[in-house]
Formats: sequence, C-alpha cells, structure tokens
Amino acid sequence: MFRKKHPNEPRRPLGKEEAMAILTRLEKGDVGSSRDDKGLINRLASGKDVAVPILLDHLRHGNTARQALASELLPMIGGETVKQPLWELARDPTTPVKTKVIVLGALGEMGENVQDEIPNIIDPTRPGEEVIDELFAVAGDDETLLQGTIRSLEEMPAAQKTEFIRMMGMTGSQKALRLLLPLLYARGTAAAAIEALEILGSPEAVPALNTLSQVSPRAEIRAKARTACSKLAMTAVSSVARTPAEQPAQTLPLHKAMVTTIDGDGGQDIMVTRKRADGTLKLVSVVFNDHEGIKDCLGDDMLPVKDWNRILSEFDAVSWVNIELPQCRAILEEAISLNKKNHRNLPMELEVWGPLLQDGPEAARLWKDEVAINISNELVLDPRLVRDAGDLLELKEFSSWGFDDRHIDLSDLVAVNTVRDSRLSRAEQMARYDLIVRSTISKVAKPRLMDLLERRLRRQAWLLERMGRREHSRLALAAASSLNKKSGIPFVDNHFLKELVSKSFIDMTAALEEMDTADDED
Repeated sequence: MFRKKHPNEPRRPLGKEEAMAILTRLEKGDVGSSRDDKGLINRLASGKDVAVPILLDHLRHGNTARQALASELLPMIGGETVKQPLWELARDPTTPVKTKVIVLGALGEMGENVQDEIPNIIDPTRPGEEVIDELFAVAGDDETLLQGTIRSLEEMPAAQKTEFIRMMGMTGSQKALRLLLPLLYARGTAAAAIEALEILGSPEAVPALNTLSQVSPRAEIRAKARTACSKLAMTAVSSVARTPAEQPAQTLPLHKAMVTTIDGDGGQDIMVTRKRADGTLKLVSVVFNDHEGIKDCLGDDMLPVKDWNRILSEFDAVSWVNIELPQCRAILEEAISLNKKNHRNLPMELEVWGPLLQDGPEAARLWKDEVAINISNELVLDPRLVRDAGDLLELKEFSSWGFDDRHIDLSDLVAVNTVRDSRLSRAEQMARYDLIVRSTISKVAKPRLMDLLERRLRRQAWLLERMGRREHSRLALAAASSLNKKSGIPFVDNHFLKELVSKSFIDMTAALEEMDTADDED
C-alpha cells in the first residue's frame, strides 16, 4: 500500500529508473501535448543531473525517434547544465554530421548563436571519402538534416566549398544526386554543383540542369547548365521530362494533397503530407503565384497531426481544397514555367522536399503520370449569374481580392469619399459615384490585367467546384466569361468589375484610416 505524501514533505529526488520511465512515456506521444506531459517535463527538469546525461546519450547513440525527443526536451529543460555539453558535442570532431545538425538546432532554440559553428559541421581535416559517405547517409530519409547539411556547405569558404562539392561528383555514387541537385539552387554553389554533376556523369541530372538553364537569373549559370545538360544528354539512352522536385518515388502512404484557393495576388499554397510509421507527418509546402511562379518551399519531417490542423486553420482568407497528387504536380509545373519565363531561381528546398510530391507504387497504379487541370473555357453568360457575380466578393475566398494603389489613383479615392460626405441627394451621389467607378475601370482595365483576372476566376471556379460549391463555381465562371472579349460586355458596364472597384475603394480607405490611427498612437 502506497504511503500518502504529506503536503509539506520534500519530493524525493529524480532517479534514473523514473527518468527512463518518463522518457519512454513521452516517446510515445507529442511532447508537451497534455498537462500531464508538462508535469513530466517539469519533473525531468527538477533532476537535471540525472535527466540531462540520459538525454545526451540519446543524442549520441539513440535512434531517430530518441534523438528527436532529446532535441525537443533539452531546450525545455534549459540552463548551462544543458548548453555546455551540447556545445562540446557539436564541436567534437568524432560526432556524426547528423547528430551535429540536431545539436545545433537544439542550441539555436535555446537562443545560442550557432551561425559561426555551421561551417564546422563538416570537418575538412577528415578524409574526404569518409565525410562524403557520412553526408550520403544523412541524405537518406531525413530531409531536415539534408537541408541543414546544405546550409552548412553554403557557409564554407569558397575554395573549400568548391573542392568539397567537386569530390562528391568524383565518388561516382548515384547517391550524390540527393545532395548535388539541391546545391544547384543553394547560395554560391551552383557552378560547383554543375561541374560535379558533369564529373558524376549521371543522365538523371539532365532534367534538373535543363530547368536551371532557364530559371537562373545569372546568364553565366544558365550557359554552364546548358553545356552540362548537352554533355549528359548524350550519355542517356532516353530522357523523361520532370520537374526539379521529381526524385525517386515515395513509399510513405499519402495523407493529404491540398491546394489553397487563390488570394488577391494570384497566390496559392500547395501542401502534401505523408504518414510516418510513428504517427507524425512529413510535409512539403510550396508557395507560388500566377505572375512570378514558385516563391518559397518549406518542409517538416516529424509534424504532429494537431500541429498540421493548426497550420490549416491559420489561413484566414483562403480555403483548402483536396486534390490528387498528379494535379499538384501539374499545378507546380505550370508555376515553374513562370520561373523559367522570369529567370527566377527555384528555392533549394524544392529539391530537398520534392520527393514527397512523387507517387509511390500504389498511387502509380491509380493515377496517370500527367494530369491537366480541367478549367472550363466555355462562356457562361446567364444574365442572372453575370448580374450576381459581384456576390462572390462577400465570400472569404475573395476577401483579399481587389485593386490597390498600383492600379487606382488616390485622387479617385478622394473623389469617392468626397461624394459620400457631400450634401447631394442619394440619387445624385449614386450617379456621381457611378461615374467615378466607370472612370476608374477605364484606367484599370488593361488587357493583360483583365486576362489575368479572367484566368484567376476560372481557376477559382474549378477549385470551388472541387469543394462541392456548384453555385459559387458558376458565379465565378460567369464573372470570368463576362471579362472575355467574346462576351461583348464593355468593361465599364461589367457588374463584377464595378463591385470589385467598389470593394477596392472600401479596402483602401480602411487601410489608410488604420495607418492614421497607428501614427496617432505613436
């Protein structure tokens, strides 16, 4: 029978057996996800002299799950008792690269300046083949560690970096592709990576080099990539076009493939998640818009499902739409075509996390390799739909749509507010307001911008249809059709444009008032 503890009785010291039991329990769930877990973490913190050595051993010798647990708990425990041994572990030349990356991540969370230490993750005094073998091991299934390793290569001195990357090509190992392809887009590594890929001689690098030869903002890099592409293409029996993100197919089961509806800048976010055996998710998220292409990419290796749900809820002005994985790729290929057109470099992270976008064996049986996005080009000119198309602007998916001061003169905004504040009759106010709106439309309605707006509406219609919102989808198609030249509707008489300009006046006025309020508070 357990003895009841007196309230004022000191708590017994944390023992090794109890610490191990707590860690075993925490290892099975999301760290700190419940009140009980927080109590257990506080209990570990109360016995740092026992808990910290165990966690450090997890970092040195544990499996991936134990290393991840230790990297989360040590910053929570905190203090010099934790920082000092972590720094020793990070600077120990015998510590594996994988562990160093994890350790520096934990130190960074504790507010330590780890930037100067990053170049030392890869010890240049060790035999090159040994370090590269270690790098290839890191570049396996752990994208976070691969990304950290590439960042450490970016920080190397130029000559040392170039020689190190060249050695990767000299290994002749196809595993080197996993490191060299992201280096095509990392900072200060493109030229060296191209040379290393030529030395490696792998035809698998042809599609990535072909893409680099079009997206790089630097003419000399585009030229180098074209030359290398031609050389390697001659060694290939056949070459299959793919995006830079295409790597060996994923075997982890697909959790979700999603895309957001379109925001006011034509921007969207694609998110693909896959289920890990431990219940957490691997995630890749790609941000792009319809006039620049892909802008950013990020990933997460061990994301708890509750955190994934929180991420989805933080997107206020758009909705998430479930789509198929091949449709994700088709959308991204379209965005990449804009990067090529604009000579806008792709983010290095797209090569790191891109394999999550590829089909596994099961998906390959279910879906065709290429899927075109079915966006209707028919003219839907139902008078009711055309008249009511402005109702779309009341939906959250259109809350950020509108024109800004790049398109609307502030003088028009002043004129609108002057009319509203005038003593004219309601009918006279409406008449003058309509004249201002028409005048604004005549300035805004440039053919290129109207074509872009029509395409956005058609894409939004497709997304709304996927969400099962048939009426909203038809309204979006009607709005798009009314902007088409074949509709015969003058822009100044377009119901959707009139409502969009009116909304823009309201949004711009609110933004200016908010700025004035902020200035007054300062």
